[in-house]
Amino acid sequence: MPLLVLSFPKHLEIEIMHEELLGYIEQIPVFSDFTAEEKKELCESKNHLVAYRKGQAIVRQGDMDFSLFIIMRGNVFLTKTEKPDFKITTLKQRSVFGEISFNKPHPRATNVIAETDVTVMKLNGELLEKLSESAQGKIKNKIIEILIKRLDDINNAMITYARQ
Repeated sequence: MPLLVLSFPKHLEIEIMHEELLGYIEQIPVFSDFTAEEKKELCESKNHLVAYRKGQAIVRQGDMDFSLFIIMRGNVFLTKTEKPDFKITTLKQRSVFGEISFNKPHPRATNVIAETDVTVMKLNGELLEKLSESAQGKIKNKIIEILIKRLDDINNAMITYARQ
């Protein structure tokens, strides 16, 4: 396969082999139920890969961007504008963020900052519409699983906090 060179005016240039992109997609839990053909569809959507340098904001609290982000390489951390020096959590390669705004138009609740140089796949409505109905349904099901797990984690943390 030829080398793909992706350019972004505000971001880095990304050079990635088609096979390398497919290798990343194979490791991402959101795509674990995808068929080989559905994974190929994602690889052909290469213009949805975006790179950020360490320290650069990927998402800002209050933004009205309705994309879902999947970390292909690197780490990010979350903060609130009210306490910018407090890291809420760190997300690593293969993690997903932006699932709430992706499902329901809603202002972003946190800032997401590149902790290292980061490459993300940005899934927006345009990309989703290009995918088969089957792939769209699989993504939506995985997002529901992620939301349930995060809600369960919050509930468990609150129970632990209440017992202290």
